[in-house]
Amino acid sequence: MRHFWKSVAIAKSLRAAGILVALLVSYSGIVLAGNPLLTNDPETPGRNGWEVNLSHNMAFSLPAFRQALPLANVNYGTSEKNQWKISVPVIENDPRPGGEHWGIGDVQLGWKYRFLEEDEHGIQASIYPQPLLPTGNAALGLGNDRFELFIPGQIGRHFCDDKLFLYGEVGHNFVFDGSTQHSWFFGAAAEYQVTEKIELVSEIVRISFPNNNGTEDFLFNAGVNVRLSKHVVLQTAFGRTFFDEASGAPFFSSYVGLHITWGGDEDEVEEEKRAPVSGRKAWLPRSPALWR
Repeated sequence: MRHFWKSVAIAKSLRAAGILVALLVSYSGIVLAGNPLLTNDPETPGRNGWEVNLSHNMAFSLPAFRQALPLANVNYGTSEKNQWKISVPVIENDPRPGGEHWGIGDVQLGWKYRFLEEDEHGIQASIYPQPLLPTGNAALGLGNDRFELFIPGQIGRHFCDDKLFLYGEVGHNFVFDGSTQHSWFFGAAAEYQVTEKIELVSEIVRISFPNNNGTEDFLFNAGVNVRLSKHVVLQTAFGRTFFDEASGAPFFSSYVGLHITWGGDEDEVEEEKRAPVSGRKAWLPRSPALWR
């Protein structure tokens, strides 16, 4: 019965999101891309460009149901090659057994710098260090109660007259609590521009704990991005683990959100019709597949 009412609440939230979409379409986007995948790309918003991602994320696993409603992610480009970000999630944690809890999760910051340009070197590449601040209540399962630092690198290249974008990310997550619960992230993603307004996205991700003291995962995500207006994109992705459900990894995860942009030079906006949008999100406690 509890999950029935949860489904009703989710339906109401999606209906509210539809109303928000209708309001935002009257504004004048940027392109389809980047979110909603876990794997990050080397692209940035451009000088003085803003990106705001408002999303609903869910992850179903045997240990717990978790969702972020909403997850707010804000990115700003101070130059052509860098990007600053902050991600703030509002989390519901519903362990099995146990009672559900709502609250602010761990806040993630980030700074991306693209040091290789595709026009000059044939590929683009970036680094993207992202500290995770222990702002969530760990006792309620809303945070990790520790400082973490994720340091990844990204590479990417366009093909087929810029319709196909292939990119990958490799990173190490450092945990500063005296434990050895560090982890590795490996992601490979593809995005294909079907029409001017529709883009297909997919990825394969491996999350590994070298000391075998975390929930490892090997998963895939696939979805579609739909441009609603010049500055608003509806983004979706759905996936599951390749592992058995008994591993504790999410057997179903989803992302539904709006990608909203403004600012930046007008010619940069036109150029970004082929540029995936970045923004790796804060990691959900013990379930990183929830965040994208």
